[in-house]
Amino acid sequence: MSKTHWAGPHLASDRAFGGAASEMHINATAGEGDMVTVFDDFNGVVLAEGFGDAANWETNGWVLTDDPVGAPTGDQISMNDPNVSTQTLPFDSCIRVFGGTVNDRGGNMQLDAVNGTVAAATNNHEFTHLWIPETATLPAGLALDNTIWTFGCRVGLRADLTTTGAGNWNSKLFIGWAAAGDTSIMDHDTGVITTTAGNLHGFHVPVDGSIDGISKRITADAMVDGTNFTELVAAGGADGTTANGAAVAGDTMWFDLALRMTITDMDDNAANGATEFFTRRIAPLATAPGHPGSRMNSWVRNPTVLSNETPNHSVALVPTIEFINGPTADQDGVVFVDWWTFGCSRISRQSK
Repeated sequence: MSKTHWAGPHLASDRAFGGAASEMHINATAGEGDMVTVFDDFNGVVLAEGFGDAANWETNGWVLTDDPVGAPTGDQISMNDPNVSTQTLPFDSCIRVFGGTVNDRGGNMQLDAVNGTVAAATNNHEFTHLWIPETATLPAGLALDNTIWTFGCRVGLRADLTTTGAGNWNSKLFIGWAAAGDTSIMDHDTGVITTTAGNLHGFHVPVDGSIDGISKRITADAMVDGTNFTELVAAGGADGTTANGAAVAGDTMWFDLALRMTITDMDDNAANGATEFFTRRIAPLATAPGHPGSRMNSWVRNPTVLSNETPNHSVALVPTIEFINGPTADQDGVVFVDWWTFGCSRISRQSK
């Protein structure tokens, strides 16, 4: 079977806008879809600062918080800062999160301007995102019933090599939606999820180098595999080892992670919807993209669907990244976020 590759512009068909958009670029028809689509490639520049600082990131809508047990040292969060010369290239179209030089320390960052907690959040347009609104702001009796929410991201996980030399991950990461103000999601020593603030929907990379999908609704519920989390990548899968495909031990390991959450009845604790998860490993290339052999791995749909764990919270759920270093012999980890994307059902397609 022969294959063809269209090299011209992507244009709308004669059915777009009933025919009015024929030959327009296909981007013009985005509003005809049933999902709101948000994508951020992190192509701007935000200068480096620590988790406890408020000069650069907070003026763009973020709240940065030191680990509550003890402040990190030498930590840096940056986006394409040309002055950052360690652990990354000068411009890599990524958010870079460096936990510093103290074991089991790091911090939390939330895109939290939606709650008015950031005084200088007028520049929040720098980071495109969607948040899940708090129940008090939703129409009585309607909430987010019969809506779909999606989140996807590409993350790079890099272990420290100064002591072990093996490339094992050993740090702790959460990325996804968390309650605004929830700035202590993981235990700083073990990386175990310990949040008491409630809803949590996203991805967790604990010390053992596994990757878990999380959809947690009730504050008091313990973390139970198959109930409010499911393992997507087995222990050791995130380690930057040659056995995992790293060219050199300690190489950054890249993964695409995505979830699709369907809320059916937000007010029902027992039958409120389901969340499913998808992953793919981003393999390094020996040649430039586009050459033979440079095809991406296929997405893998996790067979475990987490039921009855979709959002219902009195506080808005906002994009959150929490990163904490590994123990003494494995500190100084780095996380890169290459892109992220959000989606939700259009309100104009709901019977409200």
